[in-house]
Amino acid sequence: MRCNQNLIVPLKYLELGPLQKGMLGIYQGLLEDTYEILDVGCGHKILTRYFNCKKLIGIDICEDYLNKHDVHGDIRNLSKFFKPNSFDCVLCLDVIEHLTNTEGIKLLEDIEKIARKKVIVFTPTNWDDNSEATQKEDLWSFGNKYNLHRSLWSEKDFITLGYTRLETVYDKDYIIVVKTTG
Repeated sequence: MRCNQNLIVPLKYLELGPLQKGMLGIYQGLLEDTYEILDVGCGHKILTRYFNCKKLIGIDICEDYLNKHDVHGDIRNLSKFFKPNSFDCVLCLDVIEHLTNTEGIKLLEDIEKIARKKVIVFTPTNWDDNSEATQKEDLWSFGNKYNLHRSLWSEKDFITLGYTRLETVYDKDYIIVVKTTG
């Protein structure tokens, strides 16, 4: 499925800003270079392309974003693509808010089954439907209906599901939570 009207992503959207550079350091501190990692809703892999790991596979519904090693598929049906315990770590970075709460809980259940060691989730904690990003022609996500936000998650939501808040990022607008599995 083609998701973007702009099939060529301007280089400025693939460069790391201060927020991304800080997050990259946090993630690299959580990951080992021997890890096999699944990047759920990988998009353009703006951060994960810099990871040192044994294997990195992405899955995204938008085939525009994928390389030959990635999987084109709907993250709401992960069990169709991946077996339990098939990756050391599953990342869900800036993704869960694009699903409804019910879909998000199912996604968390699915990625917890797929992860042998840990799950890492990054999400905003303040509401914004993200419609501007899909409606402005000069933005990389122009025309991508999957980039709209459909839910908001709090630290309490994740704590209730057994996650630990690792970090609050970017003036408390985002959180990183981790759950050990296996």
